[in-house]
Amino acid sequence: MALLIVAAVATSGCAGADRGTGVATDGGTDGDVTGPQPSADRPAAAFPVVEDVVIEATGLADELFQDPAAVDDDGDAVRRFTALYTADSPTPAGVLAQLRTLADSGRRYRPGPSGRMRDVGVYRMQAVDRNTVALRVCAIEDVEVVDAVGAVVERRSQITQGDAWAVRTGGIWQFAGIDPDEAATLPIAPGSAPSGFCDQLLGGTG
Repeated sequence: MALLIVAAVATSGCAGADRGTGVATDGGTDGDVTGPQPSADRPAAAFPVVEDVVIEATGLADELFQDPAAVDDDGDAVRRFTALYTADSPTPAGVLAQLRTLADSGRRYRPGPSGRMRDVGVYRMQAVDRNTVALRVCAIEDVEVVDAVGAVVERRSQITQGDAWAVRTGGIWQFAGIDPDEAATLPIAPGSAPSGFCDQLLGGTG
Protein backbone atom coordinates (compact mmCIF):
# COMPACT_ATOMS: atom_id res chain seq x y z
CA MET A 1 0.00 0.00 0.00
CA ALA A 2 2.80 2.36 -0.88
CA LEU A 3 0.22 4.45 -2.62
CA LEU A 4 -1.69 5.21 0.49
CA ILE A 5 1.26 6.99 1.95
CA VAL A 6 1.45 9.08 -1.12
CA ALA A 7 -1.87 10.30 -0.50
CA ALA A 8 -1.80 10.06 3.00
CA VAL A 9 0.23 11.00 4.44
CA ALA A 10 -0.54 13.41 6.51
CA THR A 11 -3.74 11.96 7.08
CA SER A 12 -3.27 12.26 10.75
CA GLY A 13 -6.39 13.80 11.96
CA CYS A 14 -5.52 16.78 9.85
CA ALA A 15 -6.30 15.41 6.44
CA GLY A 16 -8.15 17.93 4.41
CA ALA A 17 -7.14 20.80 6.65
CA ASP A 18 -7.57 24.19 5.04
CA ARG A 19 -5.71 27.19 6.35
CA GLY A 20 -6.48 29.40 3.39
CA THR A 21 -2.98 29.17 2.03
CA GLY A 22 -4.17 29.37 -1.54
CA VAL A 23 -2.26 26.64 -3.33
CA ALA A 24 -2.41 27.05 -7.08
CA THR A 25 -5.07 25.20 -9.02
CA ASP A 26 -4.72 24.64 -12.75
CA GLY A 27 -1.87 27.10 -12.88
CA GLY A 28 -3.61 29.82 -10.90
CA THR A 29 -4.28 30.58 -7.28
CA ASP A 30 -7.44 30.61 -5.24
CA GLY A 31 -9.14 33.72 -3.99
CA ASP A 32 -7.07 33.88 -0.80
CA VAL A 33 -3.78 34.56 -2.56
CA THR A 34 -2.73 37.82 -4.15
CA GLY A 35 0.94 37.10 -4.61
CA PRO A 36 3.69 34.47 -4.33
CA GLN A 37 3.67 32.16 -1.34
CA PRO A 38 6.56 32.54 1.15
CA SER A 39 9.86 30.92 0.28
CA ALA A 40 11.67 28.52 2.60
CA ASP A 41 13.96 31.41 3.55
CA ARG A 42 11.12 32.14 5.99
CA PRO A 43 10.41 28.71 7.50
CA ALA A 44 7.79 29.96 9.96
CA ALA A 45 5.74 31.26 7.04
CA ALA A 46 6.52 28.61 4.42
CA PHE A 47 6.33 25.40 6.44
CA PRO A 48 2.61 25.68 7.32
CA VAL A 49 1.84 26.22 3.62
CA VAL A 50 3.86 23.14 2.69
CA GLU A 51 2.14 21.08 5.37
CA ASP A 52 -1.29 22.13 4.06
CA VAL A 53 -0.34 21.07 0.53
CA VAL A 54 0.77 17.64 1.73
CA ILE A 55 -2.33 17.18 3.89
CA GLU A 56 -4.68 18.25 1.13
CA ALA A 57 -2.98 16.03 -1.45
CA THR A 58 -3.11 12.96 0.76
CA GLY A 59 -6.65 13.71 1.87
CA LEU A 60 -7.83 14.00 -1.72
CA ALA A 61 -6.16 10.72 -2.60
CA ASP A 62 -7.96 8.99 0.25
CA GLU A 63 -11.22 10.53 -0.93
CA LEU A 64 -10.67 9.26 -4.46
CA PHE A 65 -9.76 5.75 -3.35
CA GLN A 66 -13.10 5.54 -1.60
CA ASP A 67 -14.83 6.42 -4.89
CA PRO A 68 -12.41 5.30 -7.64
CA ALA A 69 -15.05 5.64 -10.38
CA ALA A 70 -14.64 9.41 -9.97
CA VAL A 71 -11.44 9.14 -11.99
CA ASP A 72 -13.48 8.68 -15.15
CA ASP A 73 -15.41 11.90 -14.53
CA ASP A 74 -12.25 14.01 -14.35
CA GLY A 75 -14.07 16.11 -11.78
CA ASP A 76 -12.92 18.81 -9.40
CA ALA A 77 -11.26 16.38 -6.97
CA VAL A 78 -9.19 14.74 -9.72
CA ARG A 79 -8.11 18.07 -11.21
CA ARG A 80 -7.30 19.54 -7.83
CA PHE A 81 -5.33 16.45 -6.82
CA THR A 82 -3.23 16.65 -9.98
CA ALA A 83 -2.67 20.40 -9.61
CA LEU A 84 -1.23 19.97 -6.12
CA TYR A 85 1.76 18.04 -7.51
CA THR A 86 4.79 19.22 -9.41
CA ALA A 87 4.70 18.73 -13.17
CA ASP A 88 7.40 16.05 -13.03
CA SER A 89 5.93 14.07 -10.13
CA PRO A 90 4.96 10.50 -11.07
CA THR A 91 2.43 10.36 -8.25
CA PRO A 92 -0.72 11.70 -9.98
CA ALA A 93 -0.38 9.37 -12.98
CA GLY A 94 0.32 6.42 -10.68
CA VAL A 95 -2.65 7.17 -8.46
CA LEU A 96 -5.01 7.66 -11.40
CA ALA A 97 -3.87 4.36 -12.92
CA GLN A 98 -4.57 2.53 -9.65
CA LEU A 99 -7.96 4.21 -9.40
CA ARG A 100 -8.87 2.97 -12.89
CA THR A 101 -7.80 -0.55 -11.97
CA LEU A 102 -9.95 -0.44 -8.85
CA ALA A 103 -12.91 1.01 -10.75
CA ASP A 104 -12.64 -1.66 -13.45
CA SER A 105 -12.68 -4.39 -10.80
CA GLY A 106 -15.57 -2.83 -8.90
CA ARG A 107 -13.42 -2.41 -5.81
CA ARG A 108 -12.83 0.55 -3.52
CA TYR A 109 -11.18 1.43 -0.24
CA ARG A 110 -12.99 2.21 2.98
CA PRO A 111 -11.92 2.89 6.57
CA GLY A 112 -11.20 -0.17 8.69
CA PRO A 113 -12.65 -0.89 12.14
CA SER A 114 -11.11 2.27 13.60
CA GLY A 115 -13.33 4.37 11.34
CA ARG A 116 -10.33 6.27 9.98
CA MET A 117 -8.70 5.17 6.75
CA ARG A 118 -5.50 7.07 7.31
CA ASP A 119 -4.12 9.58 9.77
CA VAL A 120 -1.15 11.43 8.32
CA GLY A 121 1.38 13.65 10.02
CA VAL A 122 4.11 15.90 8.62
CA TYR A 123 7.40 16.03 10.55
CA ARG A 124 10.97 17.29 10.49
CA MET A 125 10.59 19.87 7.75
CA GLN A 126 13.88 21.30 6.54
CA ALA A 127 14.65 23.91 3.91
CA VAL A 128 16.91 22.39 1.27
CA ASP A 129 16.99 25.75 -0.47
CA ARG A 130 14.56 28.67 -0.71
CA ASN A 131 12.31 26.73 -3.10
CA THR A 132 12.63 23.16 -1.77
CA VAL A 133 11.51 21.65 1.52
CA ALA A 134 12.29 18.11 2.68
CA LEU A 135 10.05 16.44 5.25
CA ARG A 136 9.16 13.14 6.88
CA VAL A 137 5.64 11.74 6.62
CA CYS A 138 4.17 9.24 9.07
CA ALA A 139 0.76 7.65 8.51
CA ILE A 140 -1.44 5.35 10.54
CA GLU A 141 -3.41 3.27 8.05
CA ASP A 142 -6.50 1.19 8.73
CA VAL A 143 -7.92 0.21 5.36
CA GLU A 144 -10.32 -2.34 3.94
CA VAL A 145 -10.66 -3.07 0.24
CA VAL A 146 -14.21 -4.09 -0.64
CA ASP A 147 -15.77 -5.45 -3.80
CA ALA A 148 -18.92 -4.32 -5.61
CA VAL A 149 -21.22 -5.89 -3.02
CA GLY A 150 -19.26 -4.56 -0.05
CA ALA A 151 -17.46 -7.79 0.85
CA VAL A 152 -13.98 -7.28 2.30
CA VAL A 153 -11.32 -8.71 0.01
CA GLU A 154 -8.25 -7.25 1.71
CA ARG A 155 -7.30 -5.53 4.96
CA ARG A 156 -4.26 -3.41 5.66
CA SER A 157 -3.44 -1.90 9.05
CA GLN A 158 0.01 -0.47 9.58
CA ILE A 159 2.23 2.46 10.44
CA THR A 160 4.12 3.76 7.41
CA GLN A 161 6.79 6.40 6.97
CA GLY A 162 8.50 8.05 4.06
CA ASP A 163 10.67 10.95 2.98
CA ALA A 164 8.92 13.62 0.93
CA TRP A 165 9.62 16.90 -0.81
CA ALA A 166 7.76 20.02 -1.78
CA VAL A 167 8.91 22.46 -4.44
CA ARG A 168 7.99 26.10 -4.94
CA THR A 169 7.46 26.85 -8.63
CA GLY A 170 6.28 30.21 -9.88
CA GLY A 171 5.83 31.28 -6.28
CA ILE A 172 3.49 28.38 -5.47
CA TRP A 173 4.30 25.35 -3.29
CA GLN A 174 3.53 21.94 -4.78
CA PHE A 175 4.05 18.40 -3.54
CA ALA A 176 6.68 16.28 -5.29
CA GLY A 177 5.64 13.02 -3.62
CA ILE A 178 6.79 10.49 -1.03
CA ASP A 179 9.52 7.88 -1.10
CA PRO A 180 8.17 5.14 1.22
CA ASP A 181 10.55 3.77 3.84
CA GLU A 182 9.67 0.08 3.77
CA ALA A 183 12.03 -0.64 6.66
CA ALA A 184 9.91 1.61 8.88
CA THR A 185 6.62 -0.17 8.15
CA LEU A 186 5.03 -1.52 11.31
CA PRO A 187 1.94 -3.80 11.15
CA ILE A 188 -0.74 -3.04 13.74
CA ALA A 189 -3.97 -4.70 14.80
CA PRO A 190 -6.94 -3.67 12.61
CA GLY A 191 -8.92 -0.97 14.34
CA SER A 192 -6.19 -0.11 16.84
CA ALA A 193 -5.01 3.10 15.10
CA PRO A 194 -2.87 4.25 18.04
CA SER A 195 -3.54 7.99 18.33
CA GLY A 196 -0.40 10.06 18.77
CA PHE A 197 1.95 7.24 17.82
CA CYS A 198 3.63 9.18 15.01
CA ASP A 199 4.11 12.17 17.32
CA GLN A 200 5.83 9.97 19.86
CA LEU A 201 7.91 8.25 17.22
CA LEU A 202 9.11 11.36 15.43
CA GLY A 203 9.23 13.81 18.28
CA GLY A 204 6.07 15.84 17.87
CA THR A 205 4.58 17.71 14.94
CA GLY A 206 6.37 20.24 12.82
